Amino acid sequence: DTGWIIIFSENVQEVYDNLIQAYYIAEHPDVLLPTVVTLDGYILSHTVEPLELIPRDEVLSYAVKRPRGYRPVLDPDQPMTFGVLGAPNWYYEIKMQQIMAMREAPRIIEEAAREFEKRFGRSYGFIEEYMMDDAEVAIVSLGATASLVKAAVNRLREEGIKAGMVKIRVYRPFPADQLAKALESVAAVGVLDRAVSFGAPLEGPLFLDVASTLAVRGMAKPMASFVHGLGGRDIFVREVMDMFKKLQEMARSGRSETRTLFYGVRSRTKLH
Repeated sequence: DTGWIIIFSENVQEVYDNLIQAYYIAEHPDVLLPTVVTLDGYILSHTVEPLELIPRDEVLSYAVKRPRGYRPVLDPDQPMTFGVLGAPNWYYEIKMQQIMAMREAPRIIEEAAREFEKRFGRSYGFIEEYMMDDAEVAIVSLGATASLVKAAVNRLREEGIKAGMVKIRVYRPFPADQLAKALESVAAVGVLDRAVSFGAPLEGPLFLDVASTLAVRGMAKPMASFVHGLGGRDIFVREVMDMFKKLQEMARSGRSETRTLFYGVRSRTKLH
């Protein structure tokens, strides 16, 4: 969390489309923040998928229009050196500029997505809901993992289990209001992380964001932090199905898991 906008991608088409939108967002005069687009290592970087390319001239015409007299902060034709020290007498104000730009970013992210859909036909939001209309249990996930969660949802639906998924596309700024609305009707929520925050009350970083989002809105419901796939390790659909079935048990008991549940790890000490 260094003040950068972070956009997650489920597949290579999303990586490509998100990169194009990232330039629009990052270079908009009302934002001017670095923007990260994720590409899951091994999962996507070592996978062959179809990709629809957009002609270069159309991509350039989509780029945000700079106001007259605008000079980019980073210009390779006019290199500059900046001091790396933020002294106490101005550091706070510098950080507040970042905070205000991040608060302004959602409007520009929406604008970029609307313009992208109008020009190229593909639609993007802050989150994506999958089978959430009548879902009783749901998992929140990021990036390429979302495809596995969708596959698990499909199989569970065939068994009569009302499972659903919410994929976070824009991680920073975090889409708290949209996520809370998507989860308001489910009986239990799980969060599947492929990263850990060492020493945190529960180790899943995304889980901590989701839990605080629901807590400050008074949306108390059973929750579980699931961790799997660290370092690009494969996650199997059956394992995600087990996570959903764990959520069903929690919905019946009304209790949250107070410790992170680790799946797919080799260990002499059984973590799950």
